[in-house]
Amino acid sequence: MTTTTPTTSTFELETALQFYESTWERFAPLSLRTGVDVSTRFRELYSQRPGCFSREHGPGHFTGSAIIVTEDRSRVLLTLHRKLNKWLQLGGHADGESDLWNVAFREAQEESGLQQLAPVSSSMWGDLSSDMNRQLWDIDVHAIPERKGDVAHEHYDARFVFIAKDAGAIQISDESQALEWFPIERALELNTETSMQRLLQKIQWWRQAAP
Repeated sequence: MTTTTPTTSTFELETALQFYESTWERFAPLSLRTGVDVSTRFRELYSQRPGCFSREHGPGHFTGSAIIVTEDRSRVLLTLHRKLNKWLQLGGHADGESDLWNVAFREAQEESGLQQLAPVSSSMWGDLSSDMNRQLWDIDVHAIPERKGDVAHEHYDARFVFIAKDAGAIQISDESQALEWFPIERALELNTETSMQRLLQKIQWWRQAAP
């Protein structure tokens, strides 16, 4: 059965940032924290809504991305990005959508071919929210270099986690050179950039800490 986007609630960035700061930024190991500067920059950009959700908004705009994991949390799905030529999580532009959870969910389905995706409905932090399946797992601001037709700009990336119910059903999209499941340890070797290391190490830590 196809997993559909929940309609009972919406993702609101300010609320999500507050929860993120009270959990990951307070209790996680220091190496897994993004720091107050990133949250501040997210809020500054968010104050420029609705334009900040458009890819035409410069010098930066919001994106939504997703790490897809197997049910046993041992493997993650990475794409070899066609333009950047790097192994990355799935994701893309908001294109006017202010619900960044929906953006990440949509991009995860479109770029993986996986329709049976489930959000993480619980948290290692306890039942601190009425909508745990929309929790932020990471936030990052990173530079996108100038390319043909695009000026250099920044992506303010809101990152989420989804669980694949049928890991064997992946289908490569036009966005990818390749699409593969990797053990987390191997994924850490494939992309040594700080933001990817932090994101993958969070999955690793979750796997070790959660039952």
